[in-house]
Amino acid sequence: MPDILVSLHGNRLGITAPDENGKCQLVFDGEILSGGEYVLPEATSAEIGGVKLGAAVSNSAATDVDGVNTTLNALLASLRSAGVIASS
Repeated sequence: MPDILVSLHGNRLGITAPDENGKCQLVFDGEILSGGEYVLPEATSAEIGGVKLGAAVSNSAATDVDGVNTTLNALLASLRSAGVIASS
């Protein structure tokens, strides 16, 4: 049975909760629709897609340029690791 259900022109349309692989299924009037699988694309510079949450970077308490540089490099590494910005 779907977890989210709406009525559409007298028909019931729903989406199941994600399974252990994070995939949901589309359900129409109690029947699971084949081919309804959606795979979130990887984000690129040309296409919107999914990205992971980056590692936390603490606020900078730097009092000199070297300290600011260290904090900035940690932020950039976190963004690259999460796939928010390209590695090169």
